[in-house]
Amino acid sequence: MQALDRYQILDSLPEKDFDDLTKVAAAICQTPISLITLIDTDRQWFKSVLGLEASETPRDLAFCAHAINNPEAPFIVPDATKDARFSENPLVTGDPNVVFYAGVTLNTPDGHALGTLCVIDHKPHELSADQLEALKALANQAMGQMELRRKNIELEALNQEIKVLNQNLTEFSYRVTHDLKTPLRGIKSLSEWLLEEYTPKLDDQGINYLNLIQKRSSQLQHLIDGILLFSKSTNLRLREPDQVDLKELLGEILDHCKMPPSIKVEQPADTIVVPSHRIGLYQILQNLITNSVKYMDKPAGLISIDYRLQPKGFSLTVMDNGPGIAEDLREKAFHLFETLGSKIEAQDDSLGIGLATVKSLTEKMGGTVRLTDRPDGETGACFVLSFPFASQ
Repeated sequence: MQALDRYQILDSLPEKDFDDLTKVAAAICQTPISLITLIDTDRQWFKSVLGLEASETPRDLAFCAHAINNPEAPFIVPDATKDARFSENPLVTGDPNVVFYAGVTLNTPDGHALGTLCVIDHKPHELSADQLEALKALANQAMGQMELRRKNIELEALNQEIKVLNQNLTEFSYRVTHDLKTPLRGIKSLSEWLLEEYTPKLDDQGINYLNLIQKRSSQLQHLIDGILLFSKSTNLRLREPDQVDLKELLGEILDHCKMPPSIKVEQPADTIVVPSHRIGLYQILQNLITNSVKYMDKPAGLISIDYRLQPKGFSLTVMDNGPGIAEDLREKAFHLFETLGSKIEAQDDSLGIGLATVKSLTEKMGGTVRLTDRPDGETGACFVLSFPFASQ
């Protein structure tokens, strides 16, 4: 009964997939009645009925209640009027006048017999070996439909659980980061005030401690902002796409990033307008460009940005002439809170959030991102992103 309950099928509405199976069973076995039955605690309930008006019968009268006692073999009663087990059964002596019965059990993967696919006649009947094999195959199909139903129910329950967990995670992120920001601002302001007012009264060690407090406060602020950004990316509601002018968008991002004079930016002269999600593209490009700026180790830096239309979408490429990332570390670079241990990261207290956000947002928008060698073979990072056009 616990196994049957997992399928949540008792008293469900008729379904064509099950009704088609009883029609085929009756046609193959040449019987007027065919049923898909499930044995409840005190009743036999029909998921599919062909040739009867009833939707259930008492379990103590059901032929199928006998059939499930031996799940390994078909249960066949050639002539119930001559069978001591059934000759006085009201289903035999009265309506619906069951004389011939053949049932194949519906067995769960873990071995529970839940009911049968059965065929019934009002007169003695026999099934050929081929008819019996066909009945077994149809019973397997019926059980397959039930398994699909169970898995869909479990998947829906899991989706609801994930939805609740994501909502709770988002609320937790916002609450924690909000609660952390206020005291953090106080600590940072206090350390700045102490440095401004008391530097003449402090020795070098005291000044160093205050500078360290400021540095750690800035690092924590960066971590909080990164967690919030990542939380937004994993819960982005991508419903209505925008018509995004990529050249205009890129101009806004470069203005926001305040490119240092030592870094030159190459970008297309022409623009393309694509149906996509502006906020997602903005965050992706901003993260990639700021990473290139942050890790640039050349006195003459170069960041090349390109965008192109594809048959069913568009691509973005962000490439620089910085130190690049070794091939064996490229997959790791996209993991949340993963840093690659470079000297620049150590100096800058990198937290490993930016590329995780890029990957999360890209996949949320249905796209892909990969980190490759530069096409010209020079040192540097090359990010290639592909996006489908967003549908309305």
